[in-house]
Amino acid sequence: MRTQQLERNLVERVAMGDLMRRRARDSGSLPALVDFYHNERRTVTYSELNKKVNKLANALMREGIKQGDKLAMLAVNQIDVVVTYFACYKLGVIAVPINFMQSVADVTFNIEHSGSKVVVFDPLLSDLVFASTNNNDDIHFTIQLGQDKGKATFAFEPFIKEHSDTEIEDRIINDRDTAHMIYTSGTTSKPKAVETSHLSLTIAALTAAIELELSAQCKMLLVLPLFHCTALSILYPTFLRSGCC
Repeated sequence: MRTQQLERNLVERVAMGDLMRRRARDSGSLPALVDFYHNERRTVTYSELNKKVNKLANALMREGIKQGDKLAMLAVNQIDVVVTYFACYKLGVIAVPINFMQSVADVTFNIEHSGSKVVVFDPLLSDLVFASTNNNDDIHFTIQLGQDKGKATFAFEPFIKEHSDTEIEDRIINDRDTAHMIYTSGTTSKPKAVETSHLSLTIAALTAAIELELSAQCKMLLVLPLFHCTALSILYPTFLRSGCC
């Protein structure tokens, strides 16, 4: 029965992780993302990006992260932030991007209120992360982006290095399952978590592609930080072009 449900789900569902898989299948050799990090220009193809997403997803599973768990992210815009988002989407893990320009108190609240079990963060933000998680017993482990782990449990690159890049195909994900939670700024009270479904994100991406008249030749500059919902809605059409879906 489980196998039949899974097979039907894989055919019928609208899930963000599937967009990455299809894009890698159809346009694997094309450049997907370019970033400038520590004065270095880096680029990755759709195939390379998808494989790295799968490696992270398999590594998280190996450490006991389950569907429905929350994963918090604090990082400046870079390729591995996108990798982390899509690893969450494929696993059915809920991504919790956090505004690192908030106070320690607000970041602490966001992480604790979300019930995040993992924190993935940029080395530039390590002091903020550990000031916000020192007394949080719900955190199972932390991952610092890059080669060095610093005070974190794991460093990102060694964490995923030995893991398989095979697809995650054992998850039943429904259209209205939560894909990520983005916290409000908390202007008049504590920040509130806004849950966004896989279906909602897909519709937002399709709408942006249509309204902005995007083509396969389009390139998009991301100026807003990736914890911001508007930046996310602009990013997704890059995975929806050229017959991806």
